[in-house]
Amino acid sequence: GNFLEKHANEQLKPCRLHPEDDPYCPIFTLGTIIQEAGISNFSDIAVSGGVIAIEILWNCDLERDFQKHCLPKYEFRRIDDPEVVVEPG
Repeated sequence: GNFLEKHANEQLKPCRLHPEDDPYCPIFTLGTIIQEAGISNFSDIAVSGGVIAIEILWNCDLERDFQKHCLPKYEFRRIDDPEVVVEPG
């Protein structure tokens, strides 16, 4: 899975991704997703909607300890055009 041993079982429930305090927790709040995607006004996306991509980047050295050298990095970005009123589809 994409979580560390420290997040297994009961420790996974209370963890939330935080860029500095817990960068490897695979659970995200809407606030974190919006902030990390660079969206400054939550009201805009809450009213009109939007599309946000969540990428998990893995840079692994499989010759070394997985828990120390194969850590996920989460990136969030808005992929729709906030200026377009109606998206195709």
